[in-house]
Amino acid sequence: MSKLLNLIEGDIYSIPLFLSTEPDNKSFSRYKFGKEGEKFVFCRIISDLKGSGELIEVFDYVDDFNVDILKVVESKLIFPALAITGDGIYKKRWRKVGGKENYEYDKVRDSDFNNINLFEGSWDDEPITIWRASHLEQRIIDVLASNT
Repeated sequence: MSKLLNLIEGDIYSIPLFLSTEPDNKSFSRYKFGKEGEKFVFCRIISDLKGSGELIEVFDYVDDFNVDILKVVESKLIFPALAITGDGIYKKRWRKVGGKENYEYDKVRDSDFNNINLFEGSWDDEPITIWRASHLEQRIIDVLASNT
């Protein structure tokens, strides 16, 4: 799927906080984001995991669709880096809102890439969790609600 997506390290995508009940296989290619009251958090592509999803980090910055990318990347993370299936991006549910054209990004410096560990214990102990769009959206909503 990543070859079809053509994801670039450092790209920032919007994650809608109002679609978590929608099926993951539903296409949003014709949906126009940016309506009044629509809120988003934002994620950054760290790396393509070559068949095991995409490695991302999710920022705790909530805003509308027309976001200031610098405010996003200067905010804190909701939780450590995680893997996604890419379905949210492929189905246009999550949309690119910026990237390296908006700011300078280095995955080692900015995302501490060399210290990211997606496994608990040894490689044989715990498999990687790869999040689907709707499940990650609901997890984000739950974390944001518990922080208020």
